Amino acid sequence: MAEYLQRVPLYQSGLHTKEHIDLWGHDANKGLLFDRLFGGYDQSWKVDKLQRDKIKQTHPLDWLTGPCGNAAALESAKNRQLALISTLNGKAISCQLDWNMVTGTGEAHPLENGFRWHHTLGVPYLPASSIKGMLRAWLTTWASDIFSKEEITDLFGSDREQSEAHYMGTLIFFDALPLAPATLTLDVMTPHAGDWYEKGASQPGKPDTGPADWQSPVPITFLAVKEATFLFTLAARNDASQSQLGKVMEQLDDALTTLGIGAKTALGYGVMTKLEATQPQSGERLLGASQEQRRQQQADRKRQLERASMSPNQLNVADLAERLSARDDKQFKEGFNNEIADLVNTALRDSWSIDERLALATVIEQSSVWTQISKKEKARERKALLAQLKE
Repeated sequence: MAEYLQRVPLYQSGLHTKEHIDLWGHDANKGLLFDRLFGGYDQSWKVDKLQRDKIKQTHPLDWLTGPCGNAAALESAKNRQLALISTLNGKAISCQLDWNMVTGTGEAHPLENGFRWHHTLGVPYLPASSIKGMLRAWLTTWASDIFSKEEITDLFGSDREQSEAHYMGTLIFFDALPLAPATLTLDVMTPHAGDWYEKGASQPGKPDTGPADWQSPVPITFLAVKEATFLFTLAARNDASQSQLGKVMEQLDDALTTLGIGAKTALGYGVMTKLEATQPQSGERLLGASQEQRRQQQADRKRQLERASMSPNQLNVADLAERLSARDDKQFKEGFNNEIADLVNTALRDSWSIDERLALATVIEQSSVWTQISKKEKARERKALLAQLKE
């Protein structure tokens, strides 16, 4: 257990940070450990922001690197997201990182280099607001010929800096979550004029606070996403914006490929490549599978409701129809002839209702080969029985 935890009754658990990871593997909620159980304080509750052990060549955040996230929880989150998008007739794409991505550096943290974690999944993610802001900037600055200003305002909502009227846009943006556990790494930036950044505005004109070459560079370690594939989803609030969804998703792809997303994009961070639609984890393929599953569920629900209102005789006929439709093969269907003969005799003998008899006759005519036999006398007899069912 970290020494500082022995000095205050903050935590009841005897496990902390690296011990948690060693025990649970990458399934541990690293976001919770990073934000709430930071173990880099010294005996006087101060933090050495350099945080590097020069002898061991290690960093206190090394335990955060590697896989991050619970695969089953991410799969469940993905399925819920796709089910929602399917219901809203939205669009989805999957994009894979080309290189490191940094997000949430402005979040409060003792190291002053925060990280944005999903609160419950404990994985890096991209908030819907960040995606919306990045895409709007792309369409107004780099791809201004794609949509008119009026269309952008309609899709994204009013611009507070340019309009007194405030209203939401017709596009619905969703958080982008990794499809599988992401891989984290430690990265380093080395400001060469740290005193100028920190004190230049408050103490101008001094040798130590100017952007000078003689100041010592200070390497600062920060957390970054090394490998991840994110699911990006959009939906529309009305029919007009629904027709624009495909075009908007194409621009989102271009923006992620060209600009990237998150912090430090000017240095190449956060650039992504869209997975081809044929790949198993592509957003289009995943959404298609979700839509098919939804259609099947609706069909099953409709079938259950229909069966709930059927009589026992109608249920027998419905079961027969389902089994006959399993294969379009004459030899297969001939195997039901004896069962059909028994049902016909039962229907005529037990005085089934006209609706029940008509349902049985329809199944026999459309799905079976009961009357299609080589013996003409037997065929005429069966056709006569079929005619009696319709009376």
